[in-house]
Amino acid sequence: MASTSPLHVAIVGGGLCGIALGIALKRRNVPFTLYESRSSFTEIGAGINFSPAGVRALRLIDPSLGEKVFQLATRNEPPNEDVWMYWRYGAPGPKHKDGALIKTILSPPTGSMTLHRQELLKALAEEMGSENAKFNKKLRTYTQDESGVTLRFTDGTEENASVLVGCDGIHSKVRTTMFGADSKLSKAVFYGSIVYRAVLSMDQLVSTIGPSARSAQILMGPGGYLITYPVNSGKNVNCGFWAYRKDMEWDPNSDWLVAKQGENFRNDQEGWGETVKSVLALYDQDPAMWAAFEHGHQPESFANHRVILIGDGAHSMPPHQGSGAATAVEDAYVLGEVLSLLNASSAQMPIVEALRAVDQIRKPRFQRVHKYSSEGGPRWFDFYHQTLEGLDVEEWVKEGEARLNWIWSFDLEAHAEEAKALYRERSTDLSKAASMRCACGPAETPATSPSSEPESTTRSAATCVFSTYELAEGIMLELPFHDLFRARAISPMSRHVATRSAPLRQRLFLDRAPQESTPLTNPIFLQKLRRSGCNLQGHKTEFPEWRCSRPARLMITIQPRALSPPPGILAEMLLIQPPRLITVEILQGCVGTAVHCFTDDLMERGPEMVESVRTYTRLYLLKAKISKTRT
Repeated sequence: MASTSPLHVAIVGGGLCGIALGIALKRRNVPFTLYESRSSFTEIGAGINFSPAGVRALRLIDPSLGEKVFQLATRNEPPNEDVWMYWRYGAPGPKHKDGALIKTILSPPTGSMTLHRQELLKALAEEMGSENAKFNKKLRTYTQDESGVTLRFTDGTEENASVLVGCDGIHSKVRTTMFGADSKLSKAVFYGSIVYRAVLSMDQLVSTIGPSARSAQILMGPGGYLITYPVNSGKNVNCGFWAYRKDMEWDPNSDWLVAKQGENFRNDQEGWGETVKSVLALYDQDPAMWAAFEHGHQPESFANHRVILIGDGAHSMPPHQGSGAATAVEDAYVLGEVLSLLNASSAQMPIVEALRAVDQIRKPRFQRVHKYSSEGGPRWFDFYHQTLEGLDVEEWVKEGEARLNWIWSFDLEAHAEEAKALYRERSTDLSKAASMRCACGPAETPATSPSSEPESTTRSAATCVFSTYELAEGIMLELPFHDLFRARAISPMSRHVATRSAPLRQRLFLDRAPQESTPLTNPIFLQKLRRSGCNLQGHKTEFPEWRCSRPARLMITIQPRALSPPPGILAEMLLIQPPRLITVEILQGCVGTAVHCFTDDLMERGPEMVESVRTYTRLYLLKAKISKTRT
């Protein structure tokens, strides 16, 4: 693979996310090329309701973009400019009339800002320019090694880059290559809802349902909702009539749009009030039905060595919170900020650590937005029936407002600074480690080295260490975790990694190797491992408590050989109160590694978690290089 120095970023996908990233990199003087599969920049879909968080993200990328969105957007007519949405009943009930107002949702100073997707894309593309874009470039696959990434396209051409960013949407080829075509992580799944869409005349709709048509609104009824909002400078109204289909099966490989669904369209109107029915009467009476899909299975990491996924390629979500596009633009801003810190060097570790930092900081944010979006559908769909069963509407509204306020009021600028600080911290640690290796002589082999360790798996290194072992599958380490006061970790991908609500013991304690995530069922990997001289049987090694009159560091580094790096392997660090410092580092490139630690969100639950950690101190490692290092 050709060298990619100086730094050059390859963006795959020329939608809103890819172009927003292109602008962010251009404004920050980071070299890039954007590869678009079509002959021009094109977006699918009509209207988009751009949230306050999205406007803020565009402004941070470039202040002029925020002004441009305000110029292009259609907003509610005065005096309702600060209104984001009116929530209304879409059918009559014992305590309310058809069309009655539930709540007015405000979001000053933007209010509801709706745009045509293609119009917004065109405006952003003009800002980015075409000098960094290549069209008719459909990605077939990519490969990567320590020197860079090679992109291979369906036209037979190849391109090299030092970083690859997948912005290629829910059908992402970058994601498919990263996780494998047959992996459930690569496949979008049917969300369980469908929509009938239409763009109607504003004058016609006002004459039908009155002046409420001039403002964005959601009308909730039996098993669905109708959303309407003005577009095209108020000349038209974009309408979406959503229905719940939780028991419906939909092949993700088939078309997500089915034409001529008049019978289903009429059946879905049963039980609705006259206000909604009068709007639907203006539709084509044999409309198409669109299915909503999402990536229901998510990995532990979206960064794999020099490749990272952002936007819908990472976190495609149903539109029931109106935040998909805004979250993608947030991704672009944060990634652009961190990549701007990289110098012209193509050194592997700074680049890898930059992507890891973005992934670690961004993931909790977009996973929560994704969660709210996935839960938003049932909230809207079930609302009407729940009101008939005595739902506390006031509490329901408060929860809905709280979710929106969390999404909209997020401090994205501080979020990006956090990612940059994490990258700087890791880069500094790596530089210090490199300096230490250069300054120290060959490793010493202590008398306490396990006599059972095969000679072929022990080798000296130019590091200041007391002992170094390279071990294979089946290692169980017992470490002296005492006086723990802080921990920061992200568990790597494994079916045995518990959900966040699971007990801490399940995250920290493992008695045997994971079955599905282990690579030892792969004959090609087995062959490579045997040739490398690794011990395939493994053994148990116990380390006594480390005692030293001077501060000391016990460093555990899990490193790869020349194997395909999986996703989800991130640096993990546990800090022990001086004089003991235990560091666990997992270098991306390890195959099937499973290290069960706890994450920041667990630490936030309170001091009781620290007490638990003192009890469960056993970590399972696939391959490890263990070093006791004087500091």
